Amino acid sequence: MTDMEGVAGAAVFSAYGLPPNPQIAGVLRLMMKEINAAIAGCFDGGATEVIVHEAHGFDLEMLDPRARIVRGGNLLNTLDTSFDAMMFVGQHAMSLTADGVLAHTGSSRSIVEVKINGEPAGEMAIFGGVAGAYNVPVAFVSGDRAACREAKALFGEVGTAEVMEGLGNHAAICLSNQEACELIRAGAARSLGCLPSLRPLQYAAPVEMEIRLKAPALADTFCLIPGTERVDATTVRYIGKDYLEAYRVGYLCLGLVLNRWDRNPGH
Repeated sequence: MTDMEGVAGAAVFSAYGLPPNPQIAGVLRLMMKEINAAIAGCFDGGATEVIVHEAHGFDLEMLDPRARIVRGGNLLNTLDTSFDAMMFVGQHAMSLTADGVLAHTGSSRSIVEVKINGEPAGEMAIFGGVAGAYNVPVAFVSGDRAACREAKALFGEVGTAEVMEGLGNHAAICLSNQEACELIRAGAARSLGCLPSLRPLQYAAPVEMEIRLKAPALADTFCLIPGTERVDATTVRYIGKDYLEAYRVGYLCLGLVLNRWDRNPGH
């Protein structure tokens, strides 16, 4: 699972909602190098197949040819019980994390906080829960220090590579791309040797997904989804019979945010 905000050097912009510019293009190149480092580490560690899930614009010409890529889908199209492990590359911390570089959950414009079964949850908890539903553990995470701290709280003795130290939401002390890639490659390889000791992230059923939004108008829209419940002016909740059902509704809510509200924000 890839992201960009946790790439070393990605500290002073938001990838979504801005027109293409040289700064974003530069960070995308850094992202591709970190992804390739993780791919190489997986093969160093004994992997026979690596599938990369695209979250930001890829330069396919840069991608390690040993890997395959999923474009345009979500994790429900990608994951199943045949996978041995999941990894996060370029990951950021959840929203409301004080020292998290570009910290957010899904959308910094529209979502204040997500909770799963009453506990604050970021993107690692959300996507790691999908892996857990298929009994797949998370083995490795690279990103800023706050993201790596969050990963260990979620997944236990997961391998991590800290490539930035947050000084604020848009400020960080960053490793060079070369050093970041060396850490990521070594960490990804090492983590595959620890798989027997890792446990998948699994949520007790029924699973409650709660999303606190920045505007009541968003809650109005989300409440049109069958089974959702309005908690207050800006908070909606859905209780699924299992994690995957709750995730499907949460993913639908995120799609509404990114495709409708974030591109045409209201009041």
